[in-house]
Amino acid sequence: MRNSAAGLPAVNSPLNDSGRVNAPSTQREPNTETWGPAALEERRERTHNHLAKIAARRESWINRNKYYYELLNRLFRFLVEPEKKVLSVRCGTGNLLAVVRPSNGKGIEICHEIVDIAQQRNPSFEFAIAFPDKQEFQQAFKPDEKFDYILFNDIGDTVDVLQALRNLTPLCQRHTRVLVTTYNHLWEPLVTFAEWVGMKVPRTEQNWLSTADIRNLLKLVGFEALETHRIVLLPKYLPLLSGFFNRFCARLPFLSKLCMTQVVVARMMPPPVLPERLSVSVVIPCKNEKGNVEDAVRRIPPLAGRTEIIFCDDQSTDGTAEEGEFASRETSGQVSTLPQAIF
Repeated sequence: MRNSAAGLPAVNSPLNDSGRVNAPSTQREPNTETWGPAALEERRERTHNHLAKIAARRESWINRNKYYYELLNRLFRFLVEPEKKVLSVRCGTGNLLAVVRPSNGKGIEICHEIVDIAQQRNPSFEFAIAFPDKQEFQQAFKPDEKFDYILFNDIGDTVDVLQALRNLTPLCQRHTRVLVTTYNHLWEPLVTFAEWVGMKVPRTEQNWLSTADIRNLLKLVGFEALETHRIVLLPKYLPLLSGFFNRFCARLPFLSKLCMTQVVVARMMPPPVLPERLSVSVVIPCKNEKGNVEDAVRRIPPLAGRTEIIFCDDQSTDGTAEEGEFASRETSGQVSTLPQAIF
């Protein structure tokens, strides 16, 4: 992977002192390209430094967009059952974790500046510092620690999304729900413009994954995607228009694909069961079918580790029950006969 910032002057953040994104510099240093794991680590460092710089002002951007965040909070209150054990990965200042009202809440963020703010705002929750796509992530949890819900909030600037999802699997049970939030890639020009003019929290390089990408990555790790929720066609509040677009138009079949924010809900797939550990019962209702019992037993193929054939005899008078008992002896108990119909 090539470092997308290679050749540009070294900066800690795309922000200037006014809170807007700096325009790209036309002066370039000598081309010093970084490849492979070193390039990925540099991108993590840029993201860390950027978040550390904007940590003190993050709440001010959230306050500027209260309407959008209220729509997002409403969706998560619907998806997450209260009084459950919840993990928020890339938790920010802990607002979303507080919204879902967990009985036991834990947040993970990548820089201590934001974690300090989150801990001050939510002293009842536990917070830790770790990159979700690195080995250090597992060290932030106790052995055998599990959660009912896992909220993955900022997947867009996660360097290795596949590894980050893989790191979540030891924290999941079969009933655990993983909620992955991302922006619709169709909104990339508008989101970039909003960051540039200071209307939105600025971010570093984004993955801009589609819901199909996220579903495929989840499947590779061992999750199954259950549903996708799409919200927000108009992120700013305008009387009458906001309600019409976000509550009505956003639910229409085609317009929903244009929504700004997407939440993919997934769970762990059950472990595969070996065919030899399965058993199948074949129930055959019959009456006066003596001549067909042998053919039925012979023509039914092995369906699993053990196949059981049950003839349900409805008081036959031609010896069907006796023929079934004979077949049972010949197949070492694979065939059995019910002497009277149970239906």
